[in-house]
Amino acid sequence: METKLSNKGAGRNPHAGKSPAGRVSRRLFLVVMLCLGLGSGVCSRFVAQPRTQSGTGISKDAAVLNVQGQRGGRLVVGITAAPRSFNWVIANDSASRQVTYQLLGDLIHLNRATQQIEPALAKSWQVSKDGLVYTMRLREGVHFSDGHSFDADDVVFTFQVYLDPKVNSTQRALLTINGQPLKVEKLGPLTVRFTFPQAHGPAERAFDVIGILPRHLLESAYREGRFEKMWTLAEDPKNVAGLGPFRLQKVVPGQRVILERNPHYWKVDGRKNPLPYLDELLFEVLPDQNAATLRLVSGDIDLLDKVLPTDYEFLKKSEADKGISLINAGPSLQYLFLGFNLNNSVNPATQKPYVDPEKEGWFSNVNFRRAIAYAIDRSSIIKLVYHGTAHEIFAQTSPSNKFWFNPKIVRYDLNLSRARELLSQAGFRVPSSDGVLRSPSGAPVEFTLVTNADNRERTRVSSLIQSDLQPLGIQVKLQAVEFNALVGKLTQSFDYDAVIMELGGGDDDPGAEMNVWLSSGPLHVWHVGEEKPSTAWEARIDTLMKEQMTTAQRAARKKAYDEVQKIVSEELPIIPLISRDVVVAMKKQIGNLQPVVIAPYALWNSEQLYLKH
Repeated sequence: METKLSNKGAGRNPHAGKSPAGRVSRRLFLVVMLCLGLGSGVCSRFVAQPRTQSGTGISKDAAVLNVQGQRGGRLVVGITAAPRSFNWVIANDSASRQVTYQLLGDLIHLNRATQQIEPALAKSWQVSKDGLVYTMRLREGVHFSDGHSFDADDVVFTFQVYLDPKVNSTQRALLTINGQPLKVEKLGPLTVRFTFPQAHGPAERAFDVIGILPRHLLESAYREGRFEKMWTLAEDPKNVAGLGPFRLQKVVPGQRVILERNPHYWKVDGRKNPLPYLDELLFEVLPDQNAATLRLVSGDIDLLDKVLPTDYEFLKKSEADKGISLINAGPSLQYLFLGFNLNNSVNPATQKPYVDPEKEGWFSNVNFRRAIAYAIDRSSIIKLVYHGTAHEIFAQTSPSNKFWFNPKIVRYDLNLSRARELLSQAGFRVPSSDGVLRSPSGAPVEFTLVTNADNRERTRVSSLIQSDLQPLGIQVKLQAVEFNALVGKLTQSFDYDAVIMELGGGDDDPGAEMNVWLSSGPLHVWHVGEEKPSTAWEARIDTLMKEQMTTAQRAARKKAYDEVQKIVSEELPIIPLISRDVVVAMKKQIGNLQPVVIAPYALWNSEQLYLKH
């Protein structure tokens, strides 16, 4: 999954205004819905493994999980948007993907807790020496939730559908490299061979987001060109089958979706008891996050997989007397940043520069950007805006990213003296007569900082930054616009000075960041539409990002991406500020709940959850 601009946490409804405007590509929109925290959210997930992988403690027909729990009960989960479809292949809204995630199984799975890949429907696989060919052995005795047997034909059919451009799958880009699709072949009833057109670093990770489809239920519709009309909300639940822990039981459009345990699920616990433990998983659709919070406190729902900073203190006070627990999984994979417009191009429509040349001179000066970074009080942002539920960052990778995070980067702890020193080195001066910072040309330094009006946290962060820069003599004007208009400014009109925005997704792999860090990327936010790198360090980032995508060697990928993070912290094309924490609220009687920072945050191990009697 690629990185996406996020509007998560806007006001009381985190689903408001998530659609990009204008020419922002469909692919950009679909990309990290995970960024919205609700989809399975992985594009190019990958952790390199030995050339042969096999499961540990795997019986002939089931995966044994070292867990214990009690059977029975219904778990009620509050969601603030209704799903639109159960067709995972084409679903592009986060609510649909959150629900459908529970219905489907994958060949190779990303363990959201360990952030490592592990065998799933493929119990083992081998990789050729050149890294191009993956030969997978499927599990025996596995059945879909309707009882129909699973085999290699289902796998081949699944990838045929995902790769078909007529279907327009949200995952097709993950399976196509430089315009060449992945090749899939059946070698036997339970053996499948995948051939990549070239070595691809995130290869194994791509399989996590490909939900395997039942050929016996969908092949006819696919052949007849009706696939995109399948598995709507009006579908008879008996016609929807998957390999996940739950299956569809009932839908009340706009109100709730009820899933029941899959009696044919292929995983068992340490005592060989079949999973999942829960009898039902109910998704209750609520009007907004405020309503969801109140319903949790009143006892009507059992679980919220995201808690807004504005609700954190309220829920914290309710823990003791309402039987509620708040669990902080740590900083998310998204990051809030301050970005300056570094677009030095000329608008062909007006024949004028997109950015005022005077301001462009300031913004493009790395010491100016570093001074701003030193002047921002991140600790106050965390305390006053996020109520302690955020972590400061100084490059694009969250410290929760267990493997890829590079701690050896430049830090910008609050230091106004250092900020003034850097501005002085860049030729800026503060005359004693007016206390206004002036550029080398004598112009007063002022700029407009824009963010989206419907996101309460970002508007407050903007106000704090405005105050933080006043001691330097910098005048910041605030502008708040609708989210789609903001995306249009960033990606089309380039009509802005500076922006507060959030990037990120549901993926910990650097492959998901290609659309940001490549100079040609559609989310190269400081200069979208760059024909070639404007600086030597941008060219170096291009080289490193391409290198880590074309090698299967984990150590080599890590070394390349470590350098990318170091360059970002030194050159500050964007100024990373904080990563919001993933906070889950739940009733205390839920067992085996282990929230994580990769979506789905609370239900990634739903087959293990149980209700304490």
